[in-house]
Amino acid sequence: MRLLVFNWFFISLIFVGGQSVAQDRKFLPPPDSFVDTLTFNTQSMHMTSKDLILLSQGSHFLVQQKLPGKNVKFPKIIKRKKFVLDKMNLNSRQMILDINNDIMRILDGKENRVFKYLKKKLIGYQSVVYDKILPPRDRGGEAPNYEQKSLQDSFKKEYKETDLKFSGGAKLPKGWVQSDDDDVFLIASRIPKFPILAFACDQSNPLQCSIIRKCFVKGTTIEHKHINGLGLFPSSRSFVIGDESDNKLEIFSFKTCLNIVKINEIYLPKKFKKISNIFVDASENLWISTQTQDDYTNATIYKWNAETIKKLIF
Repeated sequence: MRLLVFNWFFISLIFVGGQSVAQDRKFLPPPDSFVDTLTFNTQSMHMTSKDLILLSQGSHFLVQQKLPGKNVKFPKIIKRKKFVLDKMNLNSRQMILDINNDIMRILDGKENRVFKYLKKKLIGYQSVVYDKILPPRDRGGEAPNYEQKSLQDSFKKEYKETDLKFSGGAKLPKGWVQSDDDDVFLIASRIPKFPILAFACDQSNPLQCSIIRKCFVKGTTIEHKHINGLGLFPSSRSFVIGDESDNKLEIFSFKTCLNIVKINEIYLPKKFKKISNIFVDASENLWISTQTQDDYTNATIYKWNAETIKKLIF
């Protein structure tokens, strides 16, 4: 069993690959290479130019993992750093929104707050405004006032009755959703009737964030309480969300917040455990983490190369 114990911190193997797909639409990455050992139940992943950043559920530790060179298939364990995140709620669900020059923003999916860290030190946090949500714009502009109020009333009711509200997200390229000079994110939501939301943060005040739009989603069959993870493919203007119950990926085209349509779905192998997070890096490689080790390689984090994903999905 490939399970290592590093002092008090349990670690499991990361597995990289992805070249085959079964006729039943289930795809299994072959054991091309093992990159390193990482953590259980990753609830958030992010990547800089040199590092893979992981945040584990139920832990206030951030793991910063050096990536191997492109041509290294079986590297030794590469330098790892573990940070104790100051004042992190262990009972919540955190998602890394972005990292810029050692400044990291984290969205708390239960408490609906955005935290700002300078490395491991908390330097501020603020609640997210949620009661001003709007329907998506259409060719005629904004929805009438009565439609806006009806949507806001419905959202506030469902929001207050939902424990874990947000379970994944990715930053959108400029222009995908109209929002002045804000940083805009696409958020996977467990709030009933609101599976995908547009979320914006003021560039001049990075902690001043709000839920700005409900996005209309056509074709999803994932029950709201099982939505887990969201990854963005900018080159094809599409995104993927995970179903932790059926261990399924659903892929959608994104034209506007008004026009999101499912274009494909793929089931992970039965050997894989429940999806805990999805991340697409700058090269559009797909990373998936699971809540516990699989029955195949004892891994919890997997990577499919961009070329493989394009053949399987698009």
